Amino acid sequence: MTAGCATGPAPSAAGPGSSPAAAPDTAPSADGDAAVWDLAPGQTLTASSTRFTALVSRLGCNDGVTGQVLTPQLRLSESEIVVTFSVAPKQTGAASCPGNNQVPYEVDLGTPLRNRVLSDGRCLPGEAAATTAFCIDGATRFRP
Repeated sequence: MTAGCATGPAPSAAGPGSSPAAAPDTAPSADGDAAVWDLAPGQTLTASSTRFTALVSRLGCNDGVTGQVLTPQLRLSESEIVVTFSVAPKQTGAASCPGNNQVPYEVDLGTPLRNRVLSDGRCLPGEAAATTAFCIDGATRFRP
């Protein structure tokens, strides 16, 4: 899927003990550019799951490169876990928009999933990606 080239300010990223699945130099927490995510294929999530692998992609144009994934922000409620990703800010200047690569990132929820929905925070109404092709099916990435 090709992302739109719109970018916006990202919230401060924070979360309990997440780690990169493929990029060991992932920053622990910082402001960055908006990113969207999907569940990596082949995972079986259960009520007792405390981790999952997300495939993260930069929302804005960056010559096909997502770049460094930052620690996601997690918002937990009784019915939902919202995971919001950011990536390191892109270099200044024009960039082509062929769609950016997906970077695997292991998310540590810090608590069991239970019967909660996993949602992409960037796809929620009013957020950076809500009206893009990434979010055409909504924000939900997993429903028990």
